[in-house]
Amino acid sequence: MDCEILRILYLRANGEIPCNCAAGETLNLGWLGTGEGWDVDQHFANPRYEKMRSAFAKGELPWGEVCERCVFLRKGEPYRGGPINKRLEKIQIEPSLACALRCPGCSRIHQAKVRTGPMFLRLDAYARFLTQLRDRGYSVGFFYFCGQGEPLSHPEIERVLSLTREILPTVPRIVNTNGNYGFAATLGRECPERLIVSVDGARQESYEQYRINGDIQQALDFMRDAKRLRPQTIVEWKYILFTYNDSDAEIAEAQRLAEDLGIDALQFVLTHSQERSVRYTAENLDELPLLSPLAYIEVTPYLYNKRKYLRPLAITDSRQRPDFTGANKLWCVLDEVWILGHQFGLKGWSHVLDRVPLKQITVLVDGQVLGTAACGTPRPDVLEALPQVGHYRSGFRFSSHLPALGDRTLVELQLELQDGQRHELVVPFAPAT
Repeated sequence: MDCEILRILYLRANGEIPCNCAAGETLNLGWLGTGEGWDVDQHFANPRYEKMRSAFAKGELPWGEVCERCVFLRKGEPYRGGPINKRLEKIQIEPSLACALRCPGCSRIHQAKVRTGPMFLRLDAYARFLTQLRDRGYSVGFFYFCGQGEPLSHPEIERVLSLTREILPTVPRIVNTNGNYGFAATLGRECPERLIVSVDGARQESYEQYRINGDIQQALDFMRDAKRLRPQTIVEWKYILFTYNDSDAEIAEAQRLAEDLGIDALQFVLTHSQERSVRYTAENLDELPLLSPLAYIEVTPYLYNKRKYLRPLAITDSRQRPDFTGANKLWCVLDEVWILGHQFGLKGWSHVLDRVPLKQITVLVDGQVLGTAACGTPRPDVLEALPQVGHYRSGFRFSSHLPALGDRTLVELQLELQDGQRHELVVPFAPAT
């Protein structure tokens, strides 16, 4: 039994450090405060962390019902503890609890009534927080600016981002926003490495049913301007599928818009909320009309936790496989293989070592061809870890209706180069225990 909270940190705008977003936010694991006394080492050694480490190591739930409702709990995964070697996988920052939108599924209005402390993250406290991480030797996978409020509503959001860059300059920054702002006025001088813009619909009449008070044209212009003014920033459109925006016509329209905007990706997200799409679910993901190479399907953490991951029975990194015939041509890594409902999926990344580019990746399961993977998807994590890759579009992903799987499943990637050469990466998998 394991949980990511042991290896991440979530800082709210008022200085609280809760267990995690959603159910875990009812539990406070610490307090940054406004004085000089906070110590990151002492924070991870406090009694609440000791309780969590002890419980998870025994296969028990430290917080009972709260843990049962947590979307980040991994009951089927082995205990890992953390932070291992002072490595934090993620730091989530809530810059602000304010927001002009009134989305029905958001708890922000309730939290604004019951929380104590400031509405906006204090810059002096945040600077001390970052300095502690740096001076105590912590490394961070990435900063994720998202919380119950809208990050761009912080009156000094550019300074929040620039402090992060100045004190921890090598750590990527991701901002999740509703995009109802002018890009140049809010992020024109200090832009993160990646922007995720939540726009649930391609038309104002459907978009405003969830993003109440929102202006879809302003959000679309925000994405267009972000890519035009900051071409190196990864800009992703996040489109949650609801009953009122899941028609095939609007899904197709969104994909056309994404290409016109010049952005990097469009993710259609399945949710579990009351207004969720009933046309497209985990059982028929393969029927959702993906017409653009920019588009792919994702799920909310609640559904993500219900994915059944398959366990590799052989090495999934082609460079460590002496049987891989394309060793001098390309490098391929299969990150994960999963099942959700009747849906089979996988993701990974590849890097061409020779001058001959990759043409396509064909996916086979137990000898049956399922289709070709979508290549060129953003993988900034790979670029961060391996600068020699040279670009952030090294990823591939694939999903299909689930074939009949046995206790041992053979997944094969056929990597075809533009000159016609083919190289296979074959990995047996078994259900995770």
